[in-house]
Amino acid sequence: MKISIHKKIVVSILLLCALFVVFSLSRVFSGEWVLPQIFNVGPVSIRYYGITMALAVGAGWWLALRRASRYGFTNEQADVLFQWLVVAGFVGARLYHAASSWQYYWQHPLDILKVWHGGLSIFGALIGGFLILVIYAKRKIKQGVAEDALLQQLQKMPLCSLCSLPLPTFPEMRGGEK
Repeated sequence: MKISIHKKIVVSILLLCALFVVFSLSRVFSGEWVLPQIFNVGPVSIRYYGITMALAVGAGWWLALRRASRYGFTNEQADVLFQWLVVAGFVGARLYHAASSWQYYWQHPLDILKVWHGGLSIFGALIGGFLILVIYAKRKIKQGVAEDALLQQLQKMPLCSLCSLPLPTFPEMRGGEK
């Protein structure tokens, strides 16, 4: 089995990039390189956290489209579902953050919209994404299209299983961290 020259070049470039990332991260984590939290491109401030989130969403989208046919989805269906998952995850992450800091946001409700001031929660993103999957599954079940594995598993899963996820993470419940 011969590997084409094109594939060898791509693999070589990927390996060089991986080595550069490992080298760079080792320098950053050791404290030799200190990266600024923000850099500007014109009037727009770019944060590394945002770059990481964008790369993760992009990689997830690419993977979802690549594997869509294995799970009985067309690329269009996977694309639409993924867009809803990203929006629901983002909204859920922000709302969960607001709920965990409810004393502040009760007095400043418009600050919930100020995402650029920080405050997203991975638990909220998971809850938001899970709720979209449940809604998607319920709609497909009503349409009589419940043959794929995702829908069958979601049909068995009770919605109340989400109730135990957020409880231990609220600061008031951890004993003093406010």
